[in-house]
Amino acid sequence: MTTYTVGQALEAAAAAAAGATDDLYIRFDECEYAAGDALPCSRVWIDGDPTDEYLPGTSALRLDYTYAQRTRDYLRYFGHVYPVCGDGGLYGEDVGEAIVRHATVVCKLLTMVQG
Repeated sequence: MTTYTVGQALEAAAAAAAGATDDLYIRFDECEYAAGDALPCSRVWIDGDPTDEYLPGTSALRLDYTYAQRTRDYLRYFGHVYPVCGDGGLYGEDVGEAIVRHATVVCKLLTMVQG
């Protein structure tokens, strides 16, 4: 099976979203979602551990080629990749992260598996 890096997944999402008028973000998730599903708010994490506190939206990545290029060679994530849209994106604490309020799945783009 093919293994995709985060950079490759972002590039695939950008290509799939070409011409879209809404702001799109990318959500990596272990859960299965369908087009039109509302995503839950993400948890706040501290030092790699989830807390009982929730963000005001869903954590996602901005469609940013610079970020995709930097992550291409070393960062890997396994799970489902979803383009999502919502009510604007707040800046998250991680590089390239957005917090998307009322995030809704556009489609399931691909599944990244460990090769």
